[in-house]
Amino acid sequence: MAHGNLNNDQTWFLRTKDGKFYVKDLLELFNPKNCPSLSNKPKLFIVQACEGEKEDEGHLHRDGLELDGPGDHYYIPTYADFLLAKASVQGYTAYRTLPVPGYPKLGGSQYIRTLCDVLEKEHKKEDLLGMLTLVGDRVADYGNNGCKKQMPSFISTLRRRIYFNV
Repeated sequence: MAHGNLNNDQTWFLRTKDGKFYVKDLLELFNPKNCPSLSNKPKLFIVQACEGEKEDEGHLHRDGLELDGPGDHYYIPTYADFLLAKASVQGYTAYRTLPVPGYPKLGGSQYIRTLCDVLEKEHKKEDLLGMLTLVGDRVADYGNNGCKKQMPSFISTLRRRIYFNV
């Protein structure tokens, strides 16, 4: 479990029992320059943490880049094939609730609970980005802490669809 926030320069960091670290530094550890064995492979990161201190009150709605020439080698972007799934959008809080005795599915992070539920029920027919979109829709419908809202987000540089239909 981590707590997240933004520095004055809008750099997202996470604070854990072991200290503070920057998400960009975590991603850098796994880029092809630092971890060649993961080159051309998806790198998935799922983070349950705030990205700031703002609380979303909700809103009432009324009513290829191709290379020229042949070759058997190619370059991929440094940050290709990453997915960073987040419990909130930059600058906003992420919620979790205390466990309810006798009702284990009611406590914890609504984002992680919803993510697990969607992965379990939709993995045979949806790709990962489709499932993350469903998670966002469902979490956005929930109300927390006096009807405060939460909007999960993700950043993807994936170049292929990912399916878990095995």
